[in-house]
Amino acid sequence: MRKLYLTLIVGIASMLCSTGIAGELPDIHVDGRFLKDANGNKVVLHGVMDTPNRYFNKWRWQSW
Repeated sequence: MRKLYLTLIVGIASMLCSTGIAGELPDIHVDGRFLKDANGNKVVLHGVMDTPNRYFNKWRWQSW
């Protein structure tokens, strides 16, 4: 039963991610050491990194 729910969730998530959202994003290119858009404005990408190391994530992923 859990496998069915997991398959269903992954299927729905993949459908939502493939709806063409990426087609609406502007093109970027590399200019020297910067990423820039079509108008020459600098583009800054942001992301999230959560380490599995227990010391840094306050035991969030492992409780052993």
